[in-house]
Amino acid sequence: MGIINHPKFREQDRKWDEPVVPDFDFLIIDESSKTTFQEFLVPALYAKRWILAGDVMQLAPFTDQETIEDNFEQMAIEGKPLDENIQQAVFILEKIKDCRWTKNRETGDEYRNRFILPCHAGVVIGIVKELEDGRIKNFTHDEIFICITGGKVQQPNFSQILVRTPDSAQSLELTAANVVFVDFSVMDKVWDKLPATHAVLGMQDWKTMPHAFYHNGYRKRFGHFQRGKIIADSFELVTDINRDFKEQSWSKEIAWCINSKNQLRLAGGNKRKKA
Repeated sequence: MGIINHPKFREQDRKWDEPVVPDFDFLIIDESSKTTFQEFLVPALYAKRWILAGDVMQLAPFTDQETIEDNFEQMAIEGKPLDENIQQAVFILEKIKDCRWTKNRETGDEYRNRFILPCHAGVVIGIVKELEDGRIKNFTHDEIFICITGGKVQQPNFSQILVRTPDSAQSLELTAANVVFVDFSVMDKVWDKLPATHAVLGMQDWKTMPHAFYHNGYRKRFGHFQRGKIIADSFELVTDINRDFKEQSWSKEIAWCINSKNQLRLAGGNKRKKA
């Protein structure tokens, strides 16, 4: 806090063995719920009375989102930093889960989005692992995932998770899948097999390709609810979702979820107190 640099406080640091005599009548702190006890204590000693102002719904200091993000980015398991491929795999699956099904709040119509997402080979392997380890249960519908990789990946013991190579991938099978993850290195080998019913994410030049225009012909089947409106255009849909992928990250997504749950918890607590 800047107030700690006040000459009175710095002078007191040199006379630590003397009792503190309040020099101010009032201490006024705005946004007080964002102030830690340590930040509050020093100026409080110099005031006879305190006025604390702030929003009771404000997040507490220990849930500051940037701090949570930093902690997750530095996370280590058994002394080893968490694999970046796993971080990215978790982030992608959570974002895909949020985009797969969209409901029009006004009409009640439900839209089903299908995606193709090119990823680095390590991320594709991480996605297979995360789905197999139980993350597939987070999807409320019976999703079918196909992961196309140039390397050797063992087929999981799940009928909903299919691992394919560029040669073994079949167009009909890909059309039936809800989400297709493709290793960047083999993307050129499978372009002709990729169904037009699926939007391709993460490729800036996709909007200029014939595949994008073919996909736009299925606009009645897909949609994305964002900022109070339904997006039902291939180019706008992909641009909007790609923006989320670019601006967000694994650590930001988890920090946001933690803060949101904390806000809901505090809101519930305040309602109980009022009752």
